[in-house]
Amino acid sequence: MCQILAASGLVAAYVDRESAGKVIDRISQVLGPVDGVFCFHEKAFLGGAAVSGIDVKRLLSLADRTEDSVVLSLGSPREVMLVDCYRVGSSREFSVLVQGSELVQKLGTCVLSR
Repeated sequence: MCQILAASGLVAAYVDRESAGKVIDRISQVLGPVDGVFCFHEKAFLGGAAVSGIDVKRLLSLADRTEDSVVLSLGSPREVMLVDCYRVGSSREFSVLVQGSELVQKLGTCVLSR
């Protein structure tokens, strides 16, 4: 459970949906619609899907609905956003991770910690 806390980049770890939503909203304001490749984390057998003009807010909704980790690679496999949802008892917790030097620099702190 502590792996995400040690991840490089910008991290909002183990937060409720409202807090994750605020982080994603801010990221969406900065990035606007993005192009990239979408996939589920650690599920290579499902493959990835090219997306164009996607609002990153959709990642939170998808992670929430699937109770899984969703990844969006933006232009380079090194520039990624991961949104994770996992059940803790009867509630859900979320983590938002942004990695890649260009993406981290563009987003600044965006309510996430380094």
